[in-house]
Amino acid sequence: MITRQLAISCGWSSSLLPQIPRPAAQPQPQSVSLHPPVAERQMYFDENEAVMLAKISIEELRGTMDSTVSPERTTANLEEPPDRLTSVRLRDLFAYCLYTQAVDQAWSNAEQLTRLLESSAPYVALARDGVYEAMLRSDLGQSAATREMLRLPRQRSTNNSNLVPTSGGVP
Repeated sequence: MITRQLAISCGWSSSLLPQIPRPAAQPQPQSVSLHPPVAERQMYFDENEAVMLAKISIEELRGTMDSTVSPERTTANLEEPPDRLTSVRLRDLFAYCLYTQAVDQAWSNAEQLTRLLESSAPYVALARDGVYEAMLRSDLGQSAATREMLRLPRQRSTNNSNLVPTSGGVP
């Protein structure tokens, strides 16, 4: 603002402006030669790694990223006719990581407790009449069941001690 007022009142003069020396000549950075596949994909690089990987993955799926890939090579992995995914096929594919132990909430309390305590899987499915409702960590379910079993005898003993004898005996 002061510079503007000076320029208006005194006329424009470069002598009024502060003189800043020019920076010393700095060497130009040398260009880096990139590996050819990296150079081809340089336009996909982004500061956000997730976005960059998503772009590359989409292009790879489309088969447009690598110009040297022939159409025969991109379709070689596709099944003709496609293998149908059935429940049996899914079970075969994922048997190593499927948890099949379940506790049906329509069962009696004793049956539910027995199934929960006998479970060796880290997770147990909770179902009602065979329909999935939730997943329960076995260790949490077992500790809650144990806590409840320990609480019940205490309640019974407390209730029994509150009973007043009807015969004139000493409590």
